[in-house]
Amino acid sequence: MSANHSFPYKTMNMIVSMDALKGIAVNNTVPWYLPNEFEHFYEMTTKTIDPYKINAVVMGRKTWDSIPEEYCPFRNRLNVVISRTMPESISENVIFVNDFEKALKLLNEEEPYKSKVETIWNIGGRNIYALGLDHPWMHKLVMTRIEKTYVTDVKFPEVNWSNFELNNDFDGEPLEEEGVTLLGQLQARDNNPLNGFADAAYTSIATILILLMNRLSINWDKWGEIVLVIISILDAVLLALFSQTNSVYLMYFCYIFYKSCFQVVLTIAQWNIAKKMVTNSYAFVFGVDAFIALILQSMIMRVVADKKGLGMQVREAFIVYAVLHALVALIFSISVVYSFISYYRKKNEMVSREISQRQKKRE
Repeated sequence: MSANHSFPYKTMNMIVSMDALKGIAVNNTVPWYLPNEFEHFYEMTTKTIDPYKINAVVMGRKTWDSIPEEYCPFRNRLNVVISRTMPESISENVIFVNDFEKALKLLNEEEPYKSKVETIWNIGGRNIYALGLDHPWMHKLVMTRIEKTYVTDVKFPEVNWSNFELNNDFDGEPLEEEGVTLLGQLQARDNNPLNGFADAAYTSIATILILLMNRLSINWDKWGEIVLVIISILDAVLLALFSQTNSVYLMYFCYIFYKSCFQVVLTIAQWNIAKKMVTNSYAFVFGVDAFIALILQSMIMRVVADKKGLGMQVREAFIVYAVLHALVALIFSISVVYSFISYYRKKNEMVSREISQRQKKRE
């Protein structure tokens, strides 16, 4: 994430093949013909998690001109061409725009592309690659290295490799073609200093709130469930807001206060449990608690975010998490209402008994 850009609805990936000297083209054509590599390109840029969506391939005008006639435009994908010389236009499968940022904004914010497009793929050429590498929305770089040298007149831009890390969970198929090695899928590192600030902020806020609550000497047996209802509702609202906003600052705000609330609830719960336990059983009880929590977390992630489950996008997943928090709030709300009803029933019964006893004494 970046403070200078709103958070994208979609990820932006990049795919490239290059020779041993980082050459990618000559005379506006690819200087090699590798059927397996082309199939790999097709598979990576067309496959989607949601079968009702498509991907967008963003390219420069020269890359567009280099596409063979029988393949142009690329099928089953939305073709977005960046050109300062061609007039802007929009058709069913092809969009011409004059600016890279304008193209991303169009795909992320305007219908039908906002709902229709799942992933943005940057497919070059050099200038478009350079814009993508420096962009805060850059997510994955899928790179095929050809272990030969060719005559080329265009090189892949210089890359700051410290900004990337190898993603071992590569979701492409290894290429088996002579002279070709698929290096793998590189994922952009998160170098944003705001992330460190957010972690420090939520830790500090949670610490202050916990110390304040300790000073107030709250009767958690009486007020604990009500506090859980309030915090669960607040968490649900923060997650729902996080899933909808485009403001990176609002996202950091939601993250900081969600984590603060979570840390407060966790600490209070563990502290109250510990007060009622024998000291020797701490390790066992909290160990079992952590183990069960890890299992539940893994199950939820498997169902919601994993590609073998629902494979939801980040924003959709946050809506699900918001609903889960709302359900927790509902469960504790029912418990609170039941406790109040039980309390007043008992109180009325005690009053009735007292009145009855007084009447008997008078008799």
